[in-house]
Amino acid sequence: MRGQALFVAGERCDPTTSEAFSQALGVDVLDNYWQTETGWPICGFQDEAIGTVSGSCSLPFPGYNVVVLDEEGNELPRDEP
Repeated sequence: MRGQALFVAGERCDPTTSEAFSQALGVDVLDNYWQTETGWPICGFQDEAIGTVSGSCSLPFPGYNVVVLDEEGNELPRDEP
């Protein structure tokens, strides 16, 4: 029986590796992002309705307000490189 997906756990799986796994195995790759203490519970919510982005750990779980800060601690706008 062939699997339907590959679940990758550990640190973030980079897009190149994720895409190589997907092509070699012929299945979707879901990155669980099990970073110590915070990664999975804060940003491991996978929602098939919106899809996933290779190299992304997906959405924050409900109840968390995840933001990105600059070097001075100021919140950066969404989609800021």
